Amino acid sequence: IDHHRAGRLDLTGMVTSTHPLADLAIAFDEVRSGEVLRTVILPNSHTGAMTTDVPGGPT
Repeated sequence: IDHHRAGRLDLTGMVTSTHPLADLAIAFDEVRSGEVLRTVILPNSHTGAMTTDVPGGPT
């Protein structure tokens, strides 16, 4: 965490999408299919939240 806060570690390049907890099955399917490399699950997001593609991730 200290390295990220100090700007020495770019975490945004390590995440290709985000999903609310309600879309956990969709997130796993994307990872299994190779569509994304790493997904962040947002436990406090509501169903229907937008999937966010991170710059540098797959299109």
